[in-house]
Amino acid sequence: MKKRYMFVPALFLFVIAGVVVFTISSKQTTFNKVISDQLNLNQISTIEILKSIDDPLEEKIVVTDLAQIERIMNVFSNTKLIKEHFSTININETYWITIKTNENRQFGLTLYDYHYLNVFNYNASKDAANSYKITNELDASVIRDLFGKV
Repeated sequence: MKKRYMFVPALFLFVIAGVVVFTISSKQTTFNKVISDQLNLNQISTIEILKSIDDPLEEKIVVTDLAQIERIMNVFSNTKLIKEHFSTININETYWITIKTNENRQFGLTLYDYHYLNVFNYNASKDAANSYKITNELDASVIRDLFGKV
């Protein structure tokens, strides 16, 4: 008789744990799944990066060199993301990145302090904009170095 009473709560906990795991795993993705799988690296003709720090000065870089485009895309290639809606974060450094093919905008990225990423797909009919938290270390030295050369 006691086993029957323990079975119901155990089953309930098992179902709840399954729902939690499924919900969390369905929000996890990678930069490659979000962008690279939809866009061949060889198609990218231009990457524009606008840098804004906590001051009124903004800097803009336009990259057309294929080797440099590949370096920039490799920065993000191993980035792990989790879908998240964030509205109040303290931001010190922001990069607005536009990825173009044949001078047509394909994706717009907004990188906040190397921890958050907004992605806008200019060709999507629905779910064009998504917000993500970056869950692994992002080596942004390539992007920083671009602005160091200005």
